[in-house]
Amino acid sequence: MPLLDTSRVRGAQFRPFMRIAFWLFVANLFILGFIGGEHPEDPYIGVGAASTAFYFAIGILENTLADLGSNK
Repeated sequence: MPLLDTSRVRGAQFRPFMRIAFWLFVANLFILGFIGGEHPEDPYIGVGAASTAFYFAIGILENTLADLGSNK
């Protein structure tokens, strides 16, 4: 879904933070998959919310770091 990609730079070779975040995304995939199969109880709800927030925060964080480094 292109609307959810909030990064201004599209290629991963130009996004050094994305190289690290890729492996965090892989771990996050397994965490969210496990959490999705569990009953909605207290520890699983918190972990799922934090994982979802991380999933969507990467693009915003990259844009902020790019703006700080671009001397606009």
